[in-house]
Amino acid sequence: MFHYLRLKIGENLPDLSDLRPFAAIVVIDEKSDQAWQSKVSAWLVASGCHYALTWGEQCEAWHDAIDWASIDYFTMTQKSDFFVMTSWHAKEPLEDVFFFAKRCAVPVGQRAILENTVLLHLSKKDRGEEFRNCSQRPDQPNWLAF
Repeated sequence: MFHYLRLKIGENLPDLSDLRPFAAIVVIDEKSDQAWQSKVSAWLVASGCHYALTWGEQCEAWHDAIDWASIDYFTMTQKSDFFVMTSWHAKEPLEDVFFFAKRCAVPVGQRAILENTVLLHLSKKDRGEEFRNCSQRPDQPNWLAF
């Protein structure tokens, strides 16, 4: 199931525990500092994100922040079966990122795509409807079927 969540820089981070485990598509529309990246990344990992795909402004830095949050979480919890897969998609169309998330993003140690996908949109502007439309293709209905 597809869940859209828009966050502004500095905003409170909601509880996502009812969605765990989930994949996250992190769409970054505005630059942020490393402290915000670290805070959001640690929240994603602790909330149950098992696969994170980053796209947009600073997507490589966000990818790295999520990797570090995963390492920190593993170190603190000593969960030997926990690892967050990450990928960044700097020069790919967003439609391709959606396709990858739905068809290819299988976490380490699992055999199936995760049931829930959170599109975490880091922006001042709500683009939820646009992203929902982006995940659909008129020539192939249900090609993603979030």
